[in-house]
Amino acid sequence: MRKINIQYMLASLTAVLTLLTACSVDNSMTELKQEEQQENTATDETDDVTKALLSVEGVSDVTILHDDDGNKVYSFTYKQYIDHHNMSKGLFKQQASLRFKGFDKDVVLYTHGYGMPDKVTEYTEVSKLLDANQLDIEHRYFGNSMPEGKESVTFTYMDADQQANDIHDLVSELKAKVFQTSKWISTGVSKDGITTALQAYYSDLYGWDDIDVFVPFCAPFLSGEQYGDGTFSCDDKSIGRYIHDVCGYGYEEGTEEAIGYQRLRLIPYYICTNPDIRDAAIKACYRSLPDRYAKVVEQYNSHSDLSTGDLTKDLAAFAIYSYYQFMFGWFASIPYSQWASLIPDVEQLASGNATRLDFERFSNFLSMDVRSLQILISQNSTRGKTEQQWRLLKEMHKSDKMPYYVQGFKELGTAGDDYSLVDGTYLTAEQCERVNYIFTIQYTYEGLFEQDKGMLMRNFLSWLETESTRPIFFVYGYNDPWTGGAIPDETAASNPMVQKLVDLIATHNDYISTPGYYEPTTKNAILSAINHYLNR
Repeated sequence: MRKINIQYMLASLTAVLTLLTACSVDNSMTELKQEEQQENTATDETDDVTKALLSVEGVSDVTILHDDDGNKVYSFTYKQYIDHHNMSKGLFKQQASLRFKGFDKDVVLYTHGYGMPDKVTEYTEVSKLLDANQLDIEHRYFGNSMPEGKESVTFTYMDADQQANDIHDLVSELKAKVFQTSKWISTGVSKDGITTALQAYYSDLYGWDDIDVFVPFCAPFLSGEQYGDGTFSCDDKSIGRYIHDVCGYGYEEGTEEAIGYQRLRLIPYYICTNPDIRDAAIKACYRSLPDRYAKVVEQYNSHSDLSTGDLTKDLAAFAIYSYYQFMFGWFASIPYSQWASLIPDVEQLASGNATRLDFERFSNFLSMDVRSLQILISQNSTRGKTEQQWRLLKEMHKSDKMPYYVQGFKELGTAGDDYSLVDGTYLTAEQCERVNYIFTIQYTYEGLFEQDKGMLMRNFLSWLETESTRPIFFVYGYNDPWTGGAIPDETAASNPMVQKLVDLIATHNDYISTPGYYEPTTKNAILSAINHYLNR
Protein backbone atom coordinates (compact mmCIF):
# COMPACT_ATOMS: atom_id res chain seq x y z
CA MET A 1 0.00 0.00 0.00
CA ARG A 2 1.03 3.60 -0.59
CA LYS A 3 1.87 6.03 2.15
CA ILE A 4 -0.03 9.26 2.81
CA ASN A 5 2.39 11.25 0.64
CA ILE A 6 0.63 10.19 -2.55
CA GLN A 7 -2.92 10.17 -1.31
CA TYR A 8 -3.47 13.53 -2.96
CA MET A 9 -3.48 11.62 -6.26
CA LEU A 10 -6.36 9.45 -5.08
CA ALA A 11 -8.15 12.55 -3.90
CA SER A 12 -7.55 14.10 -7.32
CA LEU A 13 -9.16 11.08 -8.98
CA THR A 14 -12.20 11.38 -6.71
CA ALA A 15 -12.46 15.08 -7.54
CA VAL A 16 -12.39 14.33 -11.26
CA LEU A 17 -15.19 11.78 -10.94
CA THR A 18 -17.25 14.19 -8.83
CA LEU A 19 -16.78 17.03 -11.30
CA LEU A 20 -17.79 14.84 -14.24
CA THR A 21 -20.93 13.73 -12.43
CA ALA A 22 -21.80 17.34 -11.69
CA CYS A 23 -21.37 18.91 -14.81
CA SER A 24 -5.34 10.64 -22.57
CA VAL A 25 5.24 0.94 -27.28
CA ASP A 26 5.05 3.31 -29.88
CA ASN A 27 3.47 1.79 -32.98
CA SER A 28 5.90 0.39 -35.46
CA MET A 29 6.44 2.14 -38.78
CA THR A 30 6.22 -0.93 -40.95
CA GLU A 31 3.59 -1.43 -43.59
CA LEU A 32 1.26 -4.40 -43.54
CA LYS A 33 3.22 -7.48 -44.46
CA GLN A 34 2.93 -8.25 -48.16
CA GLU A 35 2.14 -11.90 -47.60
CA GLU A 36 -0.58 -11.00 -45.10
CA GLN A 37 -2.11 -8.63 -47.64
CA GLN A 38 -2.16 -11.34 -50.29
CA GLU A 39 -3.82 -13.86 -47.99
CA ASN A 40 -6.29 -11.58 -46.25
CA THR A 41 -7.39 -8.88 -48.66
CA ALA A 42 -10.06 -8.28 -51.25
CA THR A 43 -11.39 -5.34 -53.20
CA ASP A 44 -15.16 -5.06 -53.56
CA GLU A 45 -16.46 -1.84 -55.04
CA THR A 46 -20.03 -2.99 -54.34
CA ASP A 47 -19.28 -3.01 -50.60
CA ASP A 48 -21.20 -0.16 -48.93
CA VAL A 49 -18.24 1.14 -46.93
CA THR A 50 -15.94 0.99 -49.94
CA LYS A 51 -18.49 2.97 -51.94
CA ALA A 52 -18.84 5.49 -49.13
CA LEU A 53 -15.07 5.93 -48.85
CA LEU A 54 -14.64 6.30 -52.61
CA SER A 55 -17.31 9.02 -52.58
CA VAL A 56 -14.79 11.17 -50.68
CA GLU A 57 -12.70 13.19 -53.10
CA GLY A 58 -9.06 12.23 -52.66
CA VAL A 59 -9.65 8.70 -51.33
CA SER A 60 -8.21 5.84 -53.37
CA ASP A 61 -6.48 2.45 -53.06
CA VAL A 62 -9.27 1.01 -50.88
CA THR A 63 -8.45 -2.53 -49.79
CA ILE A 64 -10.53 -4.74 -47.49
CA LEU A 65 -8.72 -6.61 -44.71
CA HIS A 66 -10.18 -8.66 -41.87
CA ASP A 67 -9.13 -8.69 -38.23
CA ASP A 68 -9.04 -11.75 -35.97
CA ASP A 69 -12.71 -11.27 -35.05
CA GLY A 70 -13.86 -11.03 -38.64
CA ASN A 71 -14.43 -7.27 -38.62
CA LYS A 72 -13.70 -5.52 -41.88
CA VAL A 73 -10.75 -3.13 -41.90
CA TYR A 74 -10.47 -0.77 -44.84
CA SER A 75 -6.99 0.32 -45.82
CA PHE A 76 -6.93 3.39 -48.07
CA THR A 77 -4.99 6.49 -49.03
CA TYR A 78 -6.04 10.12 -49.06
CA LYS A 79 -4.48 12.92 -51.09
CA GLN A 80 -3.09 15.62 -48.81
CA TYR A 81 -1.44 18.93 -49.61
CA ILE A 82 2.32 18.81 -49.23
CA ASP A 83 2.09 22.30 -47.75
CA HIS A 84 -1.34 23.29 -46.44
CA HIS A 85 -0.28 26.92 -46.51
CA ASN A 86 0.93 26.82 -50.11
CA MET A 87 -1.26 24.44 -52.09
CA SER A 88 0.73 24.99 -55.26
CA LYS A 89 3.37 22.64 -53.84
CA GLY A 90 1.16 19.72 -54.87
CA LEU A 91 -0.23 16.60 -53.22
CA PHE A 92 0.96 13.36 -51.65
CA LYS A 93 -0.84 10.18 -50.59
CA GLN A 94 -1.31 9.64 -46.87
CA GLN A 95 -2.04 6.15 -45.54
CA ALA A 96 -5.10 5.54 -43.38
CA SER A 97 -7.26 2.65 -42.23
CA LEU A 98 -10.78 2.24 -40.89
CA ARG A 99 -11.97 -0.57 -38.66
CA PHE A 100 -15.68 -0.49 -39.48
CA LYS A 101 -18.39 -1.24 -36.90
CA GLY A 102 -21.32 0.77 -38.25
CA PHE A 103 -22.25 4.03 -39.98
CA ASP A 104 -24.18 5.19 -36.92
CA LYS A 105 -21.55 4.23 -34.31
CA ASP A 106 -18.98 6.54 -32.72
CA VAL A 107 -15.63 7.00 -34.43
CA VAL A 108 -12.41 6.83 -32.42
CA LEU A 109 -9.65 8.70 -34.22
CA TYR A 110 -6.19 7.40 -33.42
CA THR A 111 -3.93 10.37 -34.11
CA HIS A 112 -0.66 8.69 -34.96
CA GLY A 113 2.57 10.46 -34.20
CA TYR A 114 4.35 7.68 -36.06
CA GLY A 115 3.49 5.23 -38.82
CA MET A 116 0.64 2.78 -39.23
CA PRO A 117 0.63 -0.35 -37.04
CA ASP A 118 1.88 -3.56 -38.63
CA LYS A 119 -1.21 -5.49 -37.52
CA VAL A 120 -4.82 -4.76 -38.37
CA THR A 121 -5.84 -5.92 -34.88
CA GLU A 122 -4.12 -3.08 -32.97
CA TYR A 123 -7.14 -1.27 -31.59
CA THR A 124 -7.25 1.30 -28.85
CA GLU A 125 -8.81 0.43 -25.52
CA VAL A 126 -11.20 3.34 -26.02
CA SER A 127 -12.56 2.03 -29.33
CA LYS A 128 -13.00 -1.45 -27.86
CA LEU A 129 -14.85 -0.16 -24.81
CA LEU A 130 -17.17 1.98 -26.93
CA ASP A 131 -17.59 -0.67 -29.65
CA ALA A 132 -16.72 2.16 -32.02
CA ASN A 133 -15.29 2.54 -35.48
CA GLN A 134 -11.56 3.28 -35.41
CA LEU A 135 -9.82 5.54 -37.90
CA ASP A 136 -6.02 5.47 -38.00
CA ILE A 137 -4.15 8.20 -39.87
CA GLU A 138 -0.44 7.77 -40.47
CA HIS A 139 1.74 10.74 -39.54
CA ARG A 140 3.36 12.45 -42.52
CA TYR A 141 6.94 11.38 -43.29
CA PHE A 142 6.34 7.85 -41.95
CA GLY A 143 5.84 4.68 -43.97
CA ASN A 144 4.79 5.67 -47.48
CA SER A 145 3.10 8.92 -46.38
CA MET A 146 5.93 11.01 -47.77
CA PRO A 147 5.46 14.67 -48.81
CA GLU A 148 8.97 14.49 -50.26
CA GLY A 149 10.87 11.78 -52.10
CA LYS A 150 12.69 9.43 -49.73
CA GLU A 151 16.03 10.10 -51.42
CA SER A 152 15.66 13.88 -51.31
CA VAL A 153 13.94 14.38 -47.97
CA THR A 154 14.58 17.66 -46.13
CA PHE A 155 11.72 17.47 -43.57
CA THR A 156 10.66 20.95 -44.65
CA TYR A 157 6.98 20.11 -44.13
CA MET A 158 7.40 18.06 -40.94
CA ASP A 159 5.66 19.99 -38.18
CA ALA A 160 2.60 19.79 -35.94
CA ASP A 161 0.68 22.43 -37.88
CA GLN A 162 0.90 20.48 -41.16
CA GLN A 163 -0.08 17.21 -39.46
CA ALA A 164 -3.06 18.87 -37.75
CA ASN A 165 -4.26 20.10 -41.13
CA ASP A 166 -3.82 16.58 -42.54
CA ILE A 167 -6.08 15.19 -39.83
CA HIS A 168 -8.68 17.95 -40.17
CA ASP A 169 -8.96 17.60 -43.95
CA LEU A 170 -9.60 13.85 -43.86
CA VAL A 171 -11.83 13.83 -40.77
CA SER A 172 -14.02 16.68 -42.02
CA GLU A 173 -14.54 14.85 -45.33
CA LEU A 174 -15.44 11.59 -43.60
CA LYS A 175 -17.85 13.42 -41.29
CA ALA A 176 -19.60 14.94 -44.30
CA LYS A 177 -19.74 11.84 -46.50
CA VAL A 178 -19.50 8.69 -44.34
CA PHE A 179 -20.21 9.26 -40.64
CA GLN A 180 -22.76 12.05 -40.69
CA THR A 181 -24.35 11.34 -37.29
CA SER A 182 -21.42 9.91 -35.37
CA LYS A 183 -19.64 11.39 -32.36
CA TRP A 184 -15.85 11.61 -32.64
CA ILE A 185 -13.31 10.82 -29.92
CA SER A 186 -9.61 11.42 -30.52
CA THR A 187 -7.00 9.42 -28.61
CA GLY A 188 -3.36 8.37 -28.75
CA VAL A 189 -0.50 7.18 -26.56
CA SER A 190 2.87 8.89 -26.03
CA LYS A 191 3.76 10.93 -29.14
CA ASP A 192 0.40 9.84 -30.55
CA GLY A 193 -1.04 11.45 -27.43
CA ILE A 194 0.90 14.65 -28.11
CA THR A 195 -0.63 14.67 -31.58
CA THR A 196 -4.07 14.20 -29.99
CA ALA A 197 -3.63 17.18 -27.67
CA LEU A 198 -2.12 19.38 -30.38
CA GLN A 199 -5.11 18.58 -32.61
CA ALA A 200 -7.27 20.23 -29.96
CA TYR A 201 -4.91 23.21 -29.89
CA TYR A 202 -4.99 23.73 -33.66
CA SER A 203 -8.73 23.11 -33.74
CA ASP A 204 -9.16 26.15 -31.50
CA LEU A 205 -6.61 28.12 -33.49
CA TYR A 206 -8.27 27.45 -36.85
CA GLY A 207 -11.91 27.17 -35.69
CA TRP A 208 -12.38 23.50 -36.59
CA ASP A 209 -15.20 21.54 -34.98
CA ASP A 210 -14.28 17.97 -35.92
CA ILE A 211 -13.73 16.22 -32.58
CA ASP A 212 -16.12 16.02 -29.62
CA VAL A 213 -13.62 14.90 -26.94
CA PHE A 214 -9.85 14.33 -26.74
CA VAL A 215 -8.27 11.59 -24.57
CA PRO A 216 -4.44 11.64 -24.76
CA PHE A 217 -2.53 8.97 -22.80
CA CYS A 218 1.03 9.42 -21.46
CA ALA A 219 1.60 12.61 -23.47
CA PRO A 220 4.71 14.64 -22.49
CA PHE A 221 5.04 18.32 -23.30
CA LEU A 222 8.70 19.30 -23.25
CA SER A 223 9.93 22.83 -23.86
CA GLY A 224 13.64 21.94 -23.81
CA GLU A 225 16.41 23.59 -21.83
CA GLN A 226 17.32 27.26 -22.24
CA TYR A 227 20.77 28.08 -20.88
CA GLY A 228 22.14 31.32 -19.48
CA ASP A 229 24.58 31.77 -22.36
CA GLY A 230 21.68 31.89 -24.83
CA THR A 231 22.07 28.34 -26.14
CA PHE A 232 19.15 25.94 -26.31
CA SER A 233 18.75 22.15 -26.22
CA CYS A 234 15.66 20.15 -27.12
CA ASP A 235 16.72 17.54 -24.54
CA ASP A 236 14.50 18.36 -21.57
CA LYS A 237 15.81 17.35 -18.12
CA SER A 238 12.35 17.21 -16.56
CA ILE A 239 12.18 13.56 -17.65
CA GLY A 240 15.55 12.74 -16.08
CA ARG A 241 14.58 14.47 -12.85
CA TYR A 242 11.30 12.58 -12.73
CA ILE A 243 13.08 9.23 -13.19
CA HIS A 244 15.44 9.60 -10.25
CA ASP A 245 13.07 11.52 -7.94
CA VAL A 246 9.57 10.16 -8.53
CA CYS A 247 9.59 6.79 -10.32
CA GLY A 248 9.21 4.14 -7.62
CA TYR A 249 8.67 6.66 -4.81
CA GLY A 250 5.98 6.68 -2.12
CA TYR A 251 5.49 3.02 -1.25
CA GLU A 252 5.01 1.73 2.29
CA GLU A 253 8.28 1.63 4.22
CA GLY A 254 9.84 -1.84 4.21
CA THR A 255 8.11 -3.04 1.03
CA GLU A 256 10.12 -4.34 -1.91
CA GLU A 257 9.12 -1.23 -3.88
CA ALA A 258 10.34 1.17 -1.17
CA ILE A 259 13.62 -0.72 -0.74
CA GLY A 260 14.06 -0.86 -4.52
CA TYR A 261 13.60 2.90 -4.82
CA GLN A 262 16.45 3.54 -2.39
CA ARG A 263 18.70 1.03 -4.17
CA LEU A 264 18.05 2.57 -7.57
CA ARG A 265 19.02 6.03 -6.31
CA LEU A 266 22.27 4.71 -4.78
CA ILE A 267 23.57 3.03 -7.95
CA PRO A 268 24.93 6.23 -9.63
CA TYR A 269 26.56 7.26 -6.33
CA TYR A 270 28.39 3.95 -5.94
CA ILE A 271 29.46 3.87 -9.57
CA CYS A 272 31.25 7.13 -8.77
CA THR A 273 32.65 6.16 -5.36
CA ASN A 274 33.43 2.43 -5.45
CA PRO A 275 36.02 1.20 -7.99
CA ASP A 276 34.72 -2.40 -7.98
CA ILE A 277 31.14 -1.32 -8.61
CA ARG A 278 32.38 1.12 -11.25
CA ASP A 279 34.26 -1.68 -13.03
CA ALA A 280 31.18 -3.92 -12.94
CA ALA A 281 29.02 -1.11 -14.39
CA ILE A 282 31.53 -0.39 -17.16
CA LYS A 283 31.63 -4.11 -17.94
CA ALA A 284 27.84 -4.06 -18.26
CA CYS A 285 28.04 -1.18 -20.74
CA TYR A 286 30.64 -2.94 -22.84
CA ARG A 287 28.43 -6.01 -22.98
CA SER A 288 25.09 -4.30 -23.64
CA LEU A 289 25.99 -1.23 -25.73
CA PRO A 290 29.27 -2.06 -27.49
CA ASP A 291 28.83 0.44 -30.33
CA ARG A 292 28.20 3.35 -27.97
CA TYR A 293 30.97 2.16 -25.67
CA ALA A 294 33.33 2.33 -28.65
CA LYS A 295 32.19 5.88 -29.41
CA VAL A 296 33.13 7.01 -25.91
CA VAL A 297 36.56 5.41 -26.27
CA GLU A 298 36.99 7.01 -29.69
CA GLN A 299 35.98 10.37 -28.25
CA TYR A 300 38.67 10.01 -25.57
CA ASN A 301 41.35 8.86 -28.03
CA SER A 302 40.68 11.82 -30.33
CA HIS A 303 41.21 14.24 -27.40
CA SER A 304 37.74 15.66 -27.94
CA ASP A 305 36.64 18.62 -25.86
CA LEU A 306 33.71 16.43 -24.80
CA SER A 307 36.06 14.03 -22.99
CA THR A 308 37.14 14.55 -19.38
CA GLY A 309 40.68 13.56 -20.39
CA ASP A 310 40.43 10.43 -18.22
CA LEU A 311 39.14 7.29 -19.95
CA THR A 312 37.87 5.67 -16.77
CA LYS A 313 35.90 8.79 -15.89
CA ASP A 314 34.48 8.94 -19.40
CA LEU A 315 33.38 5.31 -19.17
CA ALA A 316 31.93 5.83 -15.69
CA ALA A 317 29.90 8.76 -17.02
CA PHE A 318 28.75 6.56 -19.89
CA ALA A 319 27.78 3.81 -17.44
CA ILE A 320 25.49 6.21 -15.58
CA TYR A 321 23.96 7.34 -18.88
CA SER A 322 23.35 3.68 -19.83
CA TYR A 323 21.84 2.97 -16.43
CA TYR A 324 19.32 5.78 -16.82
CA GLN A 325 18.45 4.64 -20.34
CA PHE A 326 17.67 1.12 -19.18
CA MET A 327 15.80 2.32 -16.11
CA PHE A 328 13.68 4.54 -18.36
CA GLY A 329 12.66 1.47 -20.36
CA TRP A 330 11.95 -0.65 -17.29
CA PHE A 331 9.66 1.88 -15.67
CA ALA A 332 7.89 2.73 -18.95
CA SER A 333 7.26 -0.86 -19.98
CA ILE A 334 6.85 -3.09 -16.90
CA PRO A 335 4.79 -2.44 -13.75
CA TYR A 336 7.33 -1.54 -11.07
CA SER A 337 6.01 -4.05 -8.53
CA GLN A 338 6.97 -6.88 -10.88
CA TRP A 339 10.69 -6.09 -10.82
CA ALA A 340 11.38 -4.10 -7.65
CA SER A 341 12.63 -7.20 -5.82
CA LEU A 342 15.24 -7.86 -8.53
CA ILE A 343 17.12 -4.59 -7.90
CA PRO A 344 20.57 -5.47 -6.49
CA ASP A 345 21.67 -4.28 -3.07
CA VAL A 346 24.51 -1.97 -4.05
CA GLU A 347 25.37 -1.22 -0.40
CA GLN A 348 26.02 -4.90 0.17
CA LEU A 349 28.29 -4.89 -2.89
CA ALA A 350 30.23 -2.00 -1.41
CA SER A 351 30.55 -3.59 2.02
CA GLY A 352 33.58 -5.70 1.14
CA ASN A 353 31.69 -8.95 1.69
CA ALA A 354 30.39 -9.36 -1.85
CA THR A 355 31.45 -12.32 -3.99
CA ARG A 356 32.49 -12.32 -7.60
CA LEU A 357 29.09 -13.80 -8.42
CA ASP A 358 27.38 -10.87 -6.66
CA PHE A 359 29.22 -8.42 -8.92
CA GLU A 360 28.40 -10.50 -11.97
CA ARG A 361 24.71 -10.40 -11.08
CA PHE A 362 24.92 -6.64 -10.60
CA SER A 363 26.58 -6.27 -14.01
CA ASN A 364 23.91 -8.46 -15.59
CA PHE A 365 21.15 -6.35 -14.06
CA LEU A 366 22.61 -3.11 -15.41
CA SER A 367 22.81 -4.53 -18.92
CA MET A 368 19.22 -5.80 -19.18
CA ASP A 369 16.94 -4.37 -21.81
CA VAL A 370 13.17 -4.56 -21.30
CA ARG A 371 12.85 -7.96 -22.95
CA SER A 372 15.66 -9.43 -20.83
CA LEU A 373 14.06 -8.09 -17.67
CA GLN A 374 10.71 -9.57 -18.68
CA ILE A 375 12.38 -12.94 -19.18
CA LEU A 376 14.10 -12.70 -15.80
CA ILE A 377 10.78 -11.82 -14.15
CA SER A 378 9.20 -14.86 -15.78
CA GLN A 379 12.08 -17.15 -14.82
CA ASN A 380 11.99 -16.02 -11.20
CA SER A 381 8.18 -16.06 -11.03
CA THR A 382 8.50 -12.55 -9.63
CA ARG A 383 6.13 -9.76 -10.46
CA GLY A 384 23.63 16.93 -54.52
CA LYS A 385 24.01 16.75 -50.94
CA THR A 386 26.07 18.24 -48.17
CA GLU A 387 27.88 15.99 -45.72
CA GLN A 388 25.12 16.67 -43.21
CA GLN A 389 22.44 15.73 -45.75
CA TRP A 390 24.22 12.45 -46.44
CA ARG A 391 24.29 11.81 -42.70
CA LEU A 392 20.55 12.54 -42.62
CA LEU A 393 19.84 9.99 -45.36
CA LYS A 394 22.02 7.40 -43.64
CA GLU A 395 20.07 7.86 -40.41
CA MET A 396 16.77 7.63 -42.35
CA HIS A 397 17.71 4.20 -43.64
CA LYS A 398 18.86 3.05 -40.19
CA SER A 399 15.91 4.18 -38.09
CA ASP A 400 12.18 4.15 -38.81
CA LYS A 401 11.73 6.57 -35.91
CA MET A 402 13.99 9.24 -37.33
CA PRO A 403 11.09 11.55 -38.38
CA TYR A 404 10.01 11.59 -34.73
CA TYR A 405 13.52 12.58 -33.61
CA VAL A 406 13.56 15.37 -36.18
CA GLN A 407 10.22 16.72 -34.99
CA GLY A 408 11.38 16.41 -31.39
CA PHE A 409 14.46 18.48 -32.26
CA LYS A 410 12.45 21.08 -34.17
CA GLU A 411 9.43 21.66 -31.92
CA LEU A 412 8.31 18.86 -29.57
CA GLY A 413 11.35 18.46 -27.32
CA THR A 414 12.99 15.17 -26.30
CA ALA A 415 13.84 13.38 -23.07
CA GLY A 416 17.08 14.53 -21.44
CA ASP A 417 19.07 12.98 -18.60
CA ASP A 418 19.70 14.68 -15.25
CA TYR A 419 23.00 13.70 -13.61
CA SER A 420 22.69 15.85 -10.49
CA LEU A 421 22.87 12.80 -8.19
CA VAL A 422 26.58 12.35 -8.98
CA ASP A 423 27.69 15.89 -8.13
CA GLY A 424 30.39 16.00 -5.49
CA THR A 425 31.62 12.45 -6.15
CA TYR A 426 34.14 11.00 -8.59
CA LEU A 427 32.32 12.85 -11.38
CA THR A 428 30.29 16.01 -11.81
CA ALA A 429 26.95 16.36 -13.54
CA GLU A 430 28.63 18.63 -16.10
CA GLN A 431 31.20 15.95 -16.97
CA CYS A 432 28.46 13.35 -17.44
CA GLU A 433 26.52 15.70 -19.69
CA ARG A 434 29.61 16.49 -21.72
CA VAL A 435 30.74 12.89 -22.25
CA ASN A 436 27.26 11.68 -23.20
CA TYR A 437 26.33 14.66 -25.37
CA ILE A 438 27.11 12.60 -28.48
CA PHE A 439 24.09 10.39 -27.72
CA THR A 440 21.57 13.23 -27.53
CA ILE A 441 19.08 14.29 -30.18
CA GLN A 442 20.44 17.83 -29.89
CA TYR A 443 23.93 16.69 -30.92
CA THR A 444 22.62 14.50 -33.74
CA TYR A 445 20.63 17.19 -35.54
CA GLU A 446 22.21 20.51 -34.58
CA GLY A 447 23.00 22.50 -37.70
CA LEU A 448 20.57 20.49 -39.84
CA PHE A 449 17.26 22.10 -38.88
CA GLU A 450 15.93 25.23 -37.23
CA GLN A 451 14.46 24.94 -33.76
CA ASP A 452 11.49 26.81 -32.35
CA LYS A 453 13.28 26.73 -28.95
CA GLY A 454 10.26 25.42 -27.10
CA MET A 455 7.78 27.97 -28.45
CA LEU A 456 5.11 25.48 -29.56
CA MET A 457 5.14 23.64 -26.24
CA ARG A 458 5.00 26.86 -24.21
CA ASN A 459 2.19 28.22 -26.38
CA PHE A 460 0.27 24.98 -26.05
CA LEU A 461 0.51 24.90 -22.24
CA SER A 462 -0.46 28.57 -22.02
CA TRP A 463 -3.47 27.95 -24.28
CA LEU A 464 -4.44 24.89 -22.27
CA GLU A 465 -4.46 26.84 -19.02
CA THR A 466 -6.29 29.95 -20.16
CA GLU A 467 -7.98 29.61 -23.55
CA SER A 468 -8.90 26.01 -24.37
CA THR A 469 -12.59 25.39 -25.01
CA ARG A 470 -12.01 21.78 -26.06
CA PRO A 471 -12.78 18.94 -23.63
CA ILE A 472 -9.50 17.11 -22.97
CA PHE A 473 -8.95 14.26 -20.52
CA PHE A 474 -5.22 13.62 -19.92
CA VAL A 475 -4.20 10.20 -18.53
CA TYR A 476 -0.74 9.47 -17.06
CA GLY A 477 1.01 6.66 -15.18
CA TYR A 478 2.63 7.53 -11.87
CA ASN A 479 5.81 5.48 -12.49
CA ASP A 480 6.03 6.26 -16.21
CA PRO A 481 9.11 8.47 -16.80
CA TRP A 482 7.28 10.45 -19.47
CA THR A 483 4.96 11.73 -16.75
CA GLY A 484 7.83 14.10 -15.96
CA GLY A 485 6.50 16.05 -18.94
CA ALA A 486 2.84 15.88 -17.91
CA ILE A 487 0.65 18.96 -17.95
CA PRO A 488 0.91 20.76 -14.58
CA ASP A 489 -1.75 20.12 -11.94
CA GLU A 490 -2.39 23.87 -11.85
CA THR A 491 -3.26 23.84 -15.55
CA ALA A 492 -5.91 21.17 -15.08
CA ALA A 493 -7.26 23.00 -12.03
CA SER A 494 -7.53 26.34 -13.83
CA ASN A 495 -9.61 25.21 -16.82
CA PRO A 496 -12.86 23.24 -16.30
CA MET A 497 -12.55 21.76 -19.80
CA VAL A 498 -9.24 20.10 -18.89
CA GLN A 499 -9.01 17.01 -16.68
CA LYS A 500 -5.89 15.17 -15.56
CA LEU A 501 -5.72 11.69 -14.03
CA VAL A 502 -2.53 10.06 -12.71
CA ASP A 503 -3.00 6.30 -12.36
CA LEU A 504 -0.91 4.82 -9.56
CA ILE A 505 0.17 1.60 -11.32
CA ALA A 506 0.00 2.44 -15.03
CA THR A 507 2.93 2.15 -17.42
CA HIS A 508 3.43 3.80 -20.83
CA ASN A 509 0.32 2.51 -22.62
CA ASP A 510 -3.48 2.70 -22.68
CA TYR A 511 -4.23 -0.80 -21.32
CA ILE A 512 -7.02 0.47 -19.09
CA SER A 513 -8.91 -2.85 -19.25
CA THR A 514 -5.91 -5.10 -18.54
CA PRO A 515 -5.61 -6.22 -14.89
CA GLY A 516 -2.39 -5.04 -13.30
CA TYR A 517 -1.75 -2.19 -15.74
CA TYR A 518 -4.30 0.39 -14.57
CA GLU A 519 -6.48 0.87 -11.51
CA PRO A 520 -10.08 -0.27 -12.28
CA THR A 521 -11.34 3.20 -11.37
CA THR A 522 -9.37 4.75 -14.24
CA LYS A 523 -11.41 3.01 -16.93
CA ASN A 524 -14.61 4.13 -15.23
CA ALA A 525 -13.35 7.71 -15.00
CA ILE A 526 -12.45 7.82 -18.69
CA LEU A 527 -15.78 6.36 -19.80
CA SER A 528 -17.62 8.76 -17.51
CA ALA A 529 -15.70 11.68 -19.01
CA ILE A 530 -16.41 10.61 -22.58
CA ASN A 531 -20.11 10.08 -21.91
CA HIS A 532 -20.31 13.41 -20.10
CA TYR A 533 -18.67 15.33 -22.93
CA LEU A 534 -20.83 13.53 -25.50
CA ASN A 535 -23.95 14.56 -23.52
CA ARG A 536 -25.03 11.02 -22.71
